[in-house]
Amino acid sequence: MSGMTGLTNRLKGMAFSDMKSNLSKQTNTLSMRRTHIPSFSGSPHKSRAQLEKELSDVQDQLDRAIQTINEAGEAEEEIIKLKIYQDASVELDELVQENTALELDLAKITGEKEFIQGESEKLKEGINEMQGNVTKNTEEARALASHKEAKERTFSLAQDRQNKEFREVENENKRLQEQLDKLDYELSLINSDLKNVEDDSEVMKNLNEEFTTPSKNGIFDKNQEKLTARIHELTVLSCLKSEAKTAKPKVSKAEIEKAQRELGKTSQRLELEQSSRQSSLQEKQELLAQRERERPRLEKIMKDNAKWELRQSEMLFDELKKEKKEYLIKLQELNRQVKERNRRDINFKDTASEITMRSTDNSIAAFN
Repeated sequence: MSGMTGLTNRLKGMAFSDMKSNLSKQTNTLSMRRTHIPSFSGSPHKSRAQLEKELSDVQDQLDRAIQTINEAGEAEEEIIKLKIYQDASVELDELVQENTALELDLAKITGEKEFIQGESEKLKEGINEMQGNVTKNTEEARALASHKEAKERTFSLAQDRQNKEFREVENENKRLQEQLDKLDYELSLINSDLKNVEDDSEVMKNLNEEFTTPSKNGIFDKNQEKLTARIHELTVLSCLKSEAKTAKPKVSKAEIEKAQRELGKTSQRLELEQSSRQSSLQEKQELLAQRERERPRLEKIMKDNAKWELRQSEMLFDELKKEKKEYLIKLQELNRQVKERNRRDINFKDTASEITMRSTDNSIAAFN
């Protein structure tokens, strides 16, 4: 606005000085032309025709002077117009250059706006992706916790099943041991019966010798009937024991030895299985303990990652807000410059019209 005011004052000063110069030139022209006008105080001896001729010449000179003044005024007006148009052309070129610069700035700001919008979209996508990652990490943590609980339940069930199998194996081992003890007892009874049969045979032999052989005194036992009954009883018992000795036992020694070997193998297999299960159980317990130890560290890492991603998204969002604010400031400045340019164009047109009108009025007034 100050530039337009200076231009207006400059144009007004130029027009006023040109008008003063024009008036002085016109005054000088009139005064110079008047010196050449013939005098009417001539000799009284001149005829009327001569006087009319001189008057006609003076009138012609006056018309030529008036025409010269008019031509000079028109030329001066054209010069003023040319100067005004020249200044207006320079100012218009400056305005065009400013307009071009503003258009370039507008294009640059538009490009920056599009870039910011693209970055905003990318940032929104990044934020959505980060939120998705946080949700995914949360779901993975929940799934890990559920998996851990399921593992613990499975481990507990497996341990209970192993304990149950171990108790069943112990019961089976105990039952087999009882059967083996029973077989050993039966075998000991059979051996005792065999020994008793041998002892009874010796007794029968001694009794027969005693009853059939006279004593040293040559006297037989008086209680012969009692001895006979005893001999009969022993004979029957000896027969029974002989039958038991000759009869096939219910369980042979080979079967007993085989059962003992099977029992030993079963005991050894059960010990190996128990050792393997205990080692597997110990490994699972160590793995579970290791996971328990690593769980706080993994949870901390997941939380730190989520916090870092959230922090990055907040920083990017703040940067986007800052760039958006700067863009709005540039846009407001551009709008202000456009409005200022429009006002300058209007003021320039009004000033040029006013100067032209005033110059014309001044020329007419000066001529009058």
